[in-house]
Amino acid sequence: MSDSPCFTLFNEYPILQLTTIGTNGLGFLPIVCFLYIAQIAPLHTNCRFLLCVWALSFGVIYSINFVISIIDISSDTGHMPLNMFEPHLRLIMYRFHITTSTFCSMCEIALSLERIIAIIRPRRYHFSNTSWSILLPLTTGLTVFGYFVDYCIHNG
Repeated sequence: MSDSPCFTLFNEYPILQLTTIGTNGLGFLPIVCFLYIAQIAPLHTNCRFLLCVWALSFGVIYSINFVISIIDISSDTGHMPLNMFEPHLRLIMYRFHITTSTFCSMCEIALSLERIIAIIRPRRYHFSNTSWSILLPLTTGLTVFGYFVDYCIHNG
């Protein structure tokens, strides 16, 4: 693989890394707009919390991609990694990326369930308080589940 002309081109010039940095940098603009709109929109606090956590998890994913690209740019062996294990920080970031991606996907499912609950009894839901006793353990559980998925991928 390292003898192909395509690999040689991307190894000598940080085209992919700079593209990743640029697109992920631009990806923060919709996240900031989304977070602002979620704060001013007339949403129930349960929905607002889940939407904001979901959007922030996307921001974490973009930040991880940014860090991985910086690691690749500063590599002594060229800009294309030969494996995901070296340097060790690359593996840590990759594993954190898997955990965060799983968390983000599970937040989407939690948002769907929250919307179903809101539709079943809309009046009761609208006038209810924030369900911190559910939201905080749910967020913690989704984080643990994301770590578990990463653990299964790398150790299972």
